[in-house]
Amino acid sequence: MRLFPLFAQKIILPLADVLLKTKINKRLSYWRKIQWYEINDLKSLQKNKLQKLLLHVENNVPYYAEYMGKIETEIHKDPYGTLKKMPVLTKDIIKQNLPKNIIDNNKTVYQIDKTSGSSGEQGTFYHDKFSYSNTIAIQTLWWEWSNYQLGCRMVLVGINPSRGFIKRVKDFLFRTIYFEAFNLNDKKIAKLLKKIKQGKFFIMGYPSAIYQIAKFAKDNNIDGIKVNSVVCLGDKIFDHYRKTIESVFNTTLYDTYGACEGTMIAAECDEHVNHIMSPHVIVEVLDDEGKEVKAGELGHFHITHLDNFLMPLIRYKIGDLGIISDDQSLCKCGRSLPIMKKLIGRDTDIVYTRSGKPLIVHFFTGIFEHYEEIEQFQIIQKNNNPFSINYIPAKNFSDSILDEIKSMINKRANEDVEFKFNLVDKIPNSPSGKPQIIIRN
Repeated sequence: MRLFPLFAQKIILPLADVLLKTKINKRLSYWRKIQWYEINDLKSLQKNKLQKLLLHVENNVPYYAEYMGKIETEIHKDPYGTLKKMPVLTKDIIKQNLPKNIIDNNKTVYQIDKTSGSSGEQGTFYHDKFSYSNTIAIQTLWWEWSNYQLGCRMVLVGINPSRGFIKRVKDFLFRTIYFEAFNLNDKKIAKLLKKIKQGKFFIMGYPSAIYQIAKFAKDNNIDGIKVNSVVCLGDKIFDHYRKTIESVFNTTLYDTYGACEGTMIAAECDEHVNHIMSPHVIVEVLDDEGKEVKAGELGHFHITHLDNFLMPLIRYKIGDLGIISDDQSLCKCGRSLPIMKKLIGRDTDIVYTRSGKPLIVHFFTGIFEHYEEIEQFQIIQKNNNPFSINYIPAKNFSDSILDEIKSMINKRANEDVEFKFNLVDKIPNSPSGKPQIIIRN
């Protein structure tokens, strides 16, 4: 291990835990061991943690206690059976019960997070020190999967430009350059790329913004950039994002899937397999009626956070669609953690044709990535009416491009899709500042 990363891990992180009264270093050591557990040990650990969580909410969280008093529970004998009897939790239900009924009022609040509202609905979530420490520890572990070590030079592409005193100190101690993701301009990007070329960096952050940085370098013939690795978080990763980022930065991209709710769900190992952190979270995949789908089938993700006893999230509908693999074999990376086969994205990232055929966001990105004549596009559908495609033209645009795209959409959908193009000057981002490709009411 290099000298400064060793100093950061052995001195700076433990000292930060003392000053901030957290247990990040201890939890990081814990998760470094847990990731290599065998399948049966992982299952046993998850079951024990679920038992403890259900017993806790039955006695300490009014919202759950009231419900569990009305049903038959067999927490010790069959915690998973009890879990399936629990009601689905939504942001609206949380709002109705905050702060009194949905949290354990005997515990101390350490941090309050607010989701961005990119799905159309904002949320508030509470964490104690243990929950917060776990979140940071697992995120750090995932970064280590990309060969990052604490203290290595990093560019963090984030959405919180307000860097308070503690964050500024952290950035300095861990050699981090903070770059605002959704306030990009040519001058800022050029300055950042010049800095990156001076020495090897790791880049962490929002893929849509990192893609724009890479695209700027490509369009302006800025070559010779070498990045250790890129870790994406907080946003959708598309194939053309990955190709451009890896090509321009001469590196490997690793995707992660977490939530502002403090739940670290899955991340990509060096074999490019997405592993679910099963001792930290239970992921159920349910259909529109709330029934469990078979492994390998698409459904709505519902999560149970096993490490937040202050504000337990049980069967929380996170708003994403995805598929979990039924493959129980050991990954070539050596981890037995379950595999997330595919993350589609928000359950609002789908539009429907007149015949009822769903077209997911990747359907459109897989087409538009081949047309550089379109600068930006957005799909809008209201009340299941024919959708519209707003677009901003780029260089060499002509109306024949729209004819080609329409033909490609019909061909891939295998039907005559009814929609219209709208020429616009600007496409606004979502309330979080992230680009939102599909808007469906």
